[in-house]
Amino acid sequence: MLLRETEHRRFRWRLWMLPAGFLLLFTVFFARQIYAVLFLIFNIFYTALGGKPFPLPPDLIQSTLIILFNCLGGFFLVAIIWLGLVSAQALLPITSSYEFWDDLRQFEPFRRVQEVYRTAFHLFLHIIRRHGMAVFVRDGQIIAAAEELDREGAGVVVVDYNSAVVLEEGVPPPSLIRVFWRIIEIILIMLGLRDRYESPRVRGAGITFTRPRERIRAVVDLRPQFRVRKSVSAYTRDGIELTANVWVLFAVGQRPEYTALHIAYVDGGRRAEDLRVVTLEPVAGTNRLRVSGFADTLDDADRREVHRYARAMTRLQDYRPYTPLPERPPYPDFIWSRVFEAVFAQARSGNQQLLPWTELPTLVASEFFRQIVSQHNFDEFFQHDLAPGRNRQRLRQELATFMRNNGVLCYRLLIHRENQPLQAGREYEEAELLVSPFQMMNTPKVLRERGILVSASGFSEISPVSPLIEQQHLETWAAPWRREEDIEIGEGELDALRLQGQWTAAMQEDLFNALVETYQDTHLSQEALAIRVLQALEKAAADPQTRVLLPENALNIMRDLHNWLLPGESGMTGRRREG
Repeated sequence: MLLRETEHRRFRWRLWMLPAGFLLLFTVFFARQIYAVLFLIFNIFYTALGGKPFPLPPDLIQSTLIILFNCLGGFFLVAIIWLGLVSAQALLPITSSYEFWDDLRQFEPFRRVQEVYRTAFHLFLHIIRRHGMAVFVRDGQIIAAAEELDREGAGVVVVDYNSAVVLEEGVPPPSLIRVFWRIIEIILIMLGLRDRYESPRVRGAGITFTRPRERIRAVVDLRPQFRVRKSVSAYTRDGIELTANVWVLFAVGQRPEYTALHIAYVDGGRRAEDLRVVTLEPVAGTNRLRVSGFADTLDDADRREVHRYARAMTRLQDYRPYTPLPERPPYPDFIWSRVFEAVFAQARSGNQQLLPWTELPTLVASEFFRQIVSQHNFDEFFQHDLAPGRNRQRLRQELATFMRNNGVLCYRLLIHRENQPLQAGREYEEAELLVSPFQMMNTPKVLRERGILVSASGFSEISPVSPLIEQQHLETWAAPWRREEDIEIGEGELDALRLQGQWTAAMQEDLFNALVETYQDTHLSQEALAIRVLQALEKAAADPQTRVLLPENALNIMRDLHNWLLPGESGMTGRRREG
């Protein structure tokens, strides 16, 4: 009814008919007593104005006592009991502050009584229509009619466990009765019916009663937030424009202790340069921890801060036995200082417009993305052999580390109980390790000063803006393969020519030997010698590989020679032609 008052006027009119009916019945049954009391009031005013008083009714005292008893006992007392019973049904805690009886508020029963009668007081203000705004904040969104936010007077804001609200109070206008209202306000504060002046103020889950001139400055969603900045443009070192989507997962309602870093000196060193982030993995089924590795992911400013704290811990020796990191609860954490910083430490965009705190992480990530892209050539993002260790996954990890270090960060120093240097890959009993208390990083950073904790960040696949760049890159990438293919084909053809030459030389040598043997036979006549020579040539031509090397008309010439020397016989060349 508070949130949708404009939509329930008919319902309110019917609601007022009930007390109006009781008032009418009271007037009918006690008409004579009411008349006597009204006559007394009229007689008093008439006499004060100089008139002659009228004689009073004989039963005036009895009528006055009856009216007072009905008003105080029948109406006022019943109304108070009814307001108390209705207000006691409030389930959410009242997030308020008092200057009076602060010590007594530590007792749960007394605090509950204060919450009930304060709720009853604001319910009474609503009944007499002197209440202010009535707003419900759910999941970081204001749920209220537009006219509710502009209503003046003491109001109420109901906040769920996923949200927080920031309130600001305006300056009251000058007035002659301002001192009078200030006295009333002091009395209400002493009675616990109004919060003391605190502007701005941050409130979490529960019922928050606002002061008459307070307004909502902002509401904050305490749950993890995921934001993506699409088509972020960046230029490589060789001047090629690339685009990618940059995303960040962050929150202001998460304690950094849940993801605290373990930091230790490595290799027995005690300099700031020897500090490393230690990754611990519990060994299943045991109380042992494995040091899976050391990471040099701290920037110089944070490293110097940790080094100063480590030197102080060396003197204080305030180490304690190792305990696992606390588990993250299923609901967000309300940390008023971080909500305050996120709302009021706003940044400005290029056109000098204030940016909400939810847009700042992606803006910072985009700027760093442009920075790391500008340090590499275009080919380094696509060809791993041109830039070993500088592939896209490595750049994503670099961006994630930078964003983590830029936000709210917590750490613990980790040492061995006997001051032995930790070794990667080795397992340790939990009793062998000591840790320092949780310590917050205080070095100023853009997101850290605004209470933002970054859980993860990265970017999507990188692509060039111009399609010609991608086509040219494809051709450049294929050029070495094509060159290797041409070289292999040329080498194969060269080997084939070399083998063909060797085989030709071998055939020529065989033919030469056959001809030499024929000519050395002195018993043959010239005609027999010619036939022997023709038979040697036909034998060489009968080989298919040799025939491929002969001229096109060589077989015709050999057939004519055969017909001339041996007419009437079908030689090899003739049978070949007929076939």
